[in-house]
Amino acid sequence: MANGPAPADKTVLLDYVTILKALGVRKAARNGDGLVVCTASASLALMLLVILSTALIAPSVLTLEAQSIPVTTQTAFVDDTAGLLDAESLSFYEMLGNQQMNVTFPSGIAARFSYQQFATDFPADTAVQVTVDGLSVDLDCKAAQLVVSGVQFDGSVVLFDVSLDVPGCSVVTSIQSTTFLPDLASNDTDQLTYFARFGQGSCGTSTDAHDQRVVVMFGVEAIDRKSIPDDLVLTSIPITGAIAQSTRLLCIPTYNISRINISRNGTDLLGMEPLGGASTGV
Repeated sequence: MANGPAPADKTVLLDYVTILKALGVRKAARNGDGLVVCTASASLALMLLVILSTALIAPSVLTLEAQSIPVTTQTAFVDDTAGLLDAESLSFYEMLGNQQMNVTFPSGIAARFSYQQFATDFPADTAVQVTVDGLSVDLDCKAAQLVVSGVQFDGSVVLFDVSLDVPGCSVVTSIQSTTFLPDLASNDTDQLTYFARFGQGSCGTSTDAHDQRVVVMFGVEAIDRKSIPDDLVLTSIPITGAIAQSTRLLCIPTYNISRINISRNGTDLLGMEPLGGASTGV
């Protein structure tokens, strides 16, 4: 149309897009559209090159050799809790960084296992598999019965004296709550607050390691505002209160040391598999 009048099939009805590219090149050549011929030909040539290039790829057999190599273990597990008593805050910040900031695990630690650190003389890009000791920990928990033996107002906190009972073990502890205090001046008769606790307890007064338990508890506490004395400086005053709803668990920490296969290169942990078991995440 830029060069003058032309039939409709060569102007407004002209279509190079929906037809096959080869036919489009032929049609554009007949119509004298050189730019369309060049672009369509280049597109067609690229398609042919992709098809032809795959024919140049021939699979071949690659032999990978499995060799025994010397390995130096750098750490070992010790059946002694003294080191845990002297633990500093670094382990806590490592855990916090892993949960909230996607910080990777340090060497010797994975999602399900702690394992012996080791060193080899192979290059950093070489993958090796080493069998070492792996430590796994867990909690064996049972649902506990809750008994509230008393509620006290202690000037700055409200104390719920409770016992958690499972067959063969009773843990006596106190739940301290300060969340009631900002609302003590209100006129509400009943006041509620939510609580959660994760701590340590023992069966009775035993100091034996087998009688130690992990206490997990959360629920709803309630107190009667009218039972609190007007003089808030008084201490150890019995008041009326209850734990309306709660979930309680007494847990026994367990651990197991077993042999595991560690696959890694110089920088990354590639996988781990307990001997005789299914593979686990890293």
